[in-house]
Amino acid sequence: MFSARFSLCLQVKNALLYIKWLPRGGKKVSSVYASASIIAPFYLTSGPSSSSFLYPPVTVSKMPTPNSPNGSLDESSATDPYMPAIVTCLARSDPFRRAQTNLGQLARSNSAPTEDETGQIENLFSDCNAATAALDAQETSIKTQIAWLQKQLARVESSRGRIASMRAKATVLQSAVRRLPSEVLEHVFIYYVQSSDASARNSSCMKLCQVSSRWRQVARSCLFLWTELQIFMRHKPENVEGMTRWFFSASRGLPLTLTLERLSGPPPTSFPSINMFVIPAFQPWRTIKNLSIHALCIMEIAHEFRRLGVVAEDVETLCIRLSGADGDEDFQPAPMPNLRKAVLTMVDRGTRIQYLPLVRFYGDFPWAQLTHFSTRTAKVSPEDMLNVLSYCPNLQDATFVLYEHALWVEPEPVDLPNLQSFKLIFIHGASTNVLSYLSMPALKAFAVATHNNGWVKWDSDALQSFHLPSLESLTFYGIKISLNVFMSFVHPSRKLTRLILENTFHSSAFMEMLCMPPIDQLDALAVPLPVLTHLTIYQRLARIEKVTPHWSTKKVVRMINSRIENYEGVDGVAALQSFTFIPTRSSVSSAFGKAAATLAHRSREVGFNMRVQWAYGEEGYYLSMDEEW
Repeated sequence: MFSARFSLCLQVKNALLYIKWLPRGGKKVSSVYASASIIAPFYLTSGPSSSSFLYPPVTVSKMPTPNSPNGSLDESSATDPYMPAIVTCLARSDPFRRAQTNLGQLARSNSAPTEDETGQIENLFSDCNAATAALDAQETSIKTQIAWLQKQLARVESSRGRIASMRAKATVLQSAVRRLPSEVLEHVFIYYVQSSDASARNSSCMKLCQVSSRWRQVARSCLFLWTELQIFMRHKPENVEGMTRWFFSASRGLPLTLTLERLSGPPPTSFPSINMFVIPAFQPWRTIKNLSIHALCIMEIAHEFRRLGVVAEDVETLCIRLSGADGDEDFQPAPMPNLRKAVLTMVDRGTRIQYLPLVRFYGDFPWAQLTHFSTRTAKVSPEDMLNVLSYCPNLQDATFVLYEHALWVEPEPVDLPNLQSFKLIFIHGASTNVLSYLSMPALKAFAVATHNNGWVKWDSDALQSFHLPSLESLTFYGIKISLNVFMSFVHPSRKLTRLILENTFHSSAFMEMLCMPPIDQLDALAVPLPVLTHLTIYQRLARIEKVTPHWSTKKVVRMINSRIENYEGVDGVAALQSFTFIPTRSSVSSAFGKAAATLAHRSREVGFNMRVQWAYGEEGYYLSMDEEW
C-alpha cells in the first residue's frame, strides 16, 4: 500500500481521461483510464482506507426570485446541491485498491458479484439517487424562475398594450375629423349613406350611431338620414317591424320615402305580404311622400297595393320597378289623391312592354294630377306614349323610351301647355314622326337621343316642322341631320342658351355659321343663337380621322374673336360663356395647344378671364373655356 495522497481537479466532456500517478520518487507505478460523460468539476481522493469519489459543492449565482425586492437580481451566491460526475474508473489493477471490481466487466459476465462488488453497487445506487434528487431540486428551482420570468414578461406586454392603447387614443384625439363642425359632419354622413348600396343604406345609418356618442348625436339630429327606409323581402318579419319603428321615431314625423323591394322569391300568394309588418308601425300622423316598389310583375304590385291604403293617401311620388310585364286586368289600385310623380322602370332593359301597364290596369289612376312621368328603361310604343300624354294635361316633365318604327293609326293631337322638360330616346328603328302630333308651347328643355344608324329624310322633315318658341336648352345625341334642317329648327328659338350636340352634323360648318359679322352689318333676325351661353360638341372620330389644324385654330379662334369683339350690338356668339369640344379619340393635333395659347393671350388683351382646360386620356381630348366674371 502507498500512503501518498493526492488530489486532481478536472473538467471533461465525453472524453477519454488518461491519468498518470507518480510517487514521490518519480517512478511510474500505474496508469488509470477514465471516461467522463458530463461536464463537472470533481476531486479524486485516494488513500489506504478510502476509494470513494467525493464531489465538492458547486458555487453558482442565483436567478431573481419572486421574493427579491423590485424583481432585481440577487448578487449573493448560494450553494446548490452536489452535482456528481459519474465516472467509470474501476479497474482490477487500481493502485489504490487492488481488489476493486470493474462493474462493466462484471455486467458483461455471468458471475455473481462479490461482497465488495455488492457494496460498490449499493454505493453507486446511493450516488445516483442523490444526484437525481439534486437534479430534480434544481429543475424545480429553474421552473420556478421561468414562471416568474414569464409573469414578468406578461406584465411587460400588458404595459406595452396599455401604452399602445393610450397612444391610439391620443392620435384619435388629434384627428381633424373631431374638429369638424356638426354641420359638416351631417353632409359627410349624407354623402356616405347616399353612396352606399341600396340594400345597405339602412345598416349604414345604424353604423354611424355606433362609432361614438358625438356621431350618434349628430346622426340622430340629421333627420335626412332617417327619412328613407328600404325594406327587402329577405328581411325577417320581426326585424322589419322593429326597423320600421326605429326609422319612424328617428325621423320625428317627417315625410318618409319607403321602398318595398323583393329581389326574388316565390309567388306573392305563397309569401306573406310585407305590408302586414309595415302598416302596423304607421301612426295616424305618419306620412309617406315617396313610395317605391320593386316587384316581379304587375300582379305582385296589385297584391301589395291592396294593403297600402293607409300608406298611399299622402304619396306624392310613385316608382314601380318591374321584372316582368304580365298582370291582371281586374287590378284596382289604392287611392292616391296627392300623387304628382310616377316612374315606371324595367329591370331587364331588353324587355318590351307591348302595352303600358299603368294605362291598362289603373283605370281610376289620378292621371290628371300628374306633373312628372317617366318610363326610363321601360320601352313603350308611340301609341302608348301619346295615350299617356293625353291623360296628363298638367304634365311638366316627361321621359319616354320608344321602340317602334311609326304610328299604325292616325292619333289625335295632344296639347301639353305646361310641359317644360321632355326627353325622348328612340331605339329599334323608332322615328320622330310622333313629334308632329305634340303641341308644347312652354317647353324649355328638349333632349333627343337615338341609337339608329341613320336619320332618314322624312324624320328630318318631321323635326323641321316641330317648333319650340320657348326652348332654352337643347340636346341632340346621335341624330344625323343636315345643318340647314338643324338651323331651321333652332332659328325660331331665340331664347336658346344651352346647346349640346353629339355627331349631329359637320362641326366645322356649324362653327363657321356661328362666326357671324356684327349686328350693325346684318339683320338681327339672321343672327343664329343670339343668347347662347354654353356650347358643347361631342365629335366621335374614327381612327383614320384627324382634327385638322384648320378647325382647331382658325375656326375656334375666329369664333372666340367674334365673341370678344362685341361691337355696339350683339354678334352671333356674344353671350357665349363656355365652349367644350370633346373628340373621343386617343390623340389629336398639336394645333390644339396653339389654339389654347392664342385664346389665353386673346382673353388677356380684352381684360376678362377665360379659363382653358385640357384633359388627355383614353376617352380623348376636350377643350373647355369658362369665363369668370
